[in-house]
Amino acid sequence: MSDFSAAQAAPGSGTFSVGAVLKRSFSTFFANIVPFGVLALILYLPTLIYGFVSLDALERGVAPDYSAGDIIITLLSFVLTYVVVGALVYGTVQHLSGQKASLGTIISRGLSTIVPVIVIAILLSLVVGVGFALLIVPGIFLIVAYAVVIPAAVVERPGIIGSFKRSWELTKGYRWSVLGILLVLAVILFILAAVVGSVAGIVAFTMGDFTLLIIVNYVVSAISGALMSVALAVTYHDLRVAKEGVSTAQIAAVFD
Repeated sequence: MSDFSAAQAAPGSGTFSVGAVLKRSFSTFFANIVPFGVLALILYLPTLIYGFVSLDALERGVAPDYSAGDIIITLLSFVLTYVVVGALVYGTVQHLSGQKASLGTIISRGLSTIVPVIVIAILLSLVVGVGFALLIVPGIFLIVAYAVVIPAAVVERPGIIGSFKRSWELTKGYRWSVLGILLVLAVILFILAAVVGSVAGIVAFTMGDFTLLIIVNYVVSAISGALMSVALAVTYHDLRVAKEGVSTAQIAAVFD
């Protein structure tokens, strides 16, 4: 299971590289920063609400008490996070094909796939959790092997099990590269969160008001989630081009 490149990459019409995927991911995100950013900020609102609910405990330096309302907010946040993922997969594929989707269309596409995407997210969490329980390496392997399971579900709609199979097939032969993409992006987002969070934290402690810290954490979480969603969609796109020789137009044609 620890062999990340168990099979050779199938010949296609393109190449797959960490640098190319990251460059295209950032360019796609910034080219659509208004609709993608607004969508993420809207659907990450439960995170902001929970932050303000916990504000009193944060200011007193104690752990917040968890209530039924907190659980509802957490579940709602989980669901809406994956609406963002599904919506931005669609928006990213449209951008790569030279088209621009409106915010309303992006949201409707995200909602249209929410049920299978949520089921996949739950199953993926369980599978990866088992992998990490066995040892660290199996968990990392499963994250990489199933990195594009949600993009596959949104674009191809092969069913829940079929989406897992598609991600396994697409990443096979390119898993070290996919791991590289995830690691580099994770480091970038960690540094962003650490730097911005530290500055906001210093200001919050100086002023004795944690409102700014909560808002900053909310914005950083939303932007990070949106950027990761775009990167997974670009990874899926580039894997299909490299392995199957399909064009961007053919990939996007399923949305016509």
